[in-house]
Amino acid sequence: MRNPVAYTYEADTHCPGCTLERFGHEVVCRTCGEAAPHRGSVRGEVHRWGPTTHPFAPKVLDFPPEAARDREGNGIGALAPWDDWCDDDADRDWSPDPADRWLEVATCTLACGTCRESITVHTHRRAIMLEA
Repeated sequence: MRNPVAYTYEADTHCPGCTLERFGHEVVCRTCGEAAPHRGSVRGEVHRWGPTTHPFAPKVLDFPPEAARDREGNGIGALAPWDDWCDDDADRDWSPDPADRWLEVATCTLACGTCRESITVHTHRRAIMLEA
């Protein structure tokens, strides 16, 4: 499984670094895989899982907590590497491809709404339509 490219909350896209800085990391129990009972869970604390108990063994994941909510009360959305986040063809600025005279290229940049850094860049190529 690959980590998300970005996260969506408060009607914007944010890089993983800014998202984790704001919401923190998901913490699960290394023994049973269940989410931490509360944000302040510490190693060795008794953790109930079904009818049994065991010491809580924290494992920090590179994801925000599943229960995290933005200021509007909405959950955090994840943008997967295979998700289509670019605009439609008509909205792109197409220019000639310097490497191939029969192609045009357009570049889409996904930027973080918090730090304004580029998260990822995607280049599209299409054949030049010749007039008959």
